[in-house]
Amino acid sequence: MNFKGLKNAKKIYFIGIGGVSMSALAKLLSSRGYSVFGSDAQKSEQTDMLAFYGIKIFLGEEENRAELLASDVVVFTDAIPYENKELQTAFRLQKTVYSRSDFLQIISEEFSNVIAVAGSHGKTTCTSMCAHALKEVNAPFTAHIGGEDSVFKNFYSSGTEYFLTEACEYKQNLLKLSPSVAI
Repeated sequence: MNFKGLKNAKKIYFIGIGGVSMSALAKLLSSRGYSVFGSDAQKSEQTDMLAFYGIKIFLGEEENRAELLASDVVVFTDAIPYENKELQTAFRLQKTVYSRSDFLQIISEEFSNVIAVAGSHGKTTCTSMCAHALKEVNAPFTAHIGGEDSVFKNFYSSGTEYFLTEACEYKQNLLKLSPSVAI
């Protein structure tokens, strides 16, 4: 299933791909047949897991990286500075560029029902509990978990009726979502 909000995009480049939310989004797109690439400041368990999924990971910034130059869409995390060389290259080349929160909003709009979990403590636990409940009743859902569940890790997908996501309060990002259910 291609996401309508991404129009004709085929290649997606993530700047800060090693973050738990970014890596879950990368896994989601990879599972839907997009070519996914990305960079991060350092190697981590998340970047290793992405490599296991077949996603090409680069360490550090490089403004002329072929995968960045060939990308249709660039997604960046709020954790990187605006001066990041790769982000500046994407802007200079007039790529379609989304912040993680704007990209999450676009992805969520593809699902019939969005379940967003917000709060300052316990979001990951609550999101994981909801994912286990949805799996137990065989609901067709996709989970974007902002941490590591012992079974699902940070991403799981068995269908598109429900999109379960953490609604991050950082920079008021949660206000970009329009959930069917808010927890």
